[in-house]
Amino acid sequence: MRLNRQERQNACFIAAVATFIKTAGSTCFAKPTTILAQYNERSSKFGIKPIQSSTLFTIQKRVIESGALCCELEHDA
Repeated sequence: MRLNRQERQNACFIAAVATFIKTAGSTCFAKPTTILAQYNERSSKFGIKPIQSSTLFTIQKRVIESGALCCELEHDA
């Protein structure tokens, strides 16, 4: 089964986030430029083109709304 373009974009975004978490930990904040750089670095492996930040935010919204990724903010008391 071949994934469509949106599914490959989602997978690439999740891989970029996972790489950041493995490097910096899950409690660190990732700047959009950091995730964008990770995404574009991996894009060819997913058969997609590099993107700009506006597209990154569209993909991020889609991935979060699908439930594939959860973003929760926790504050230390």
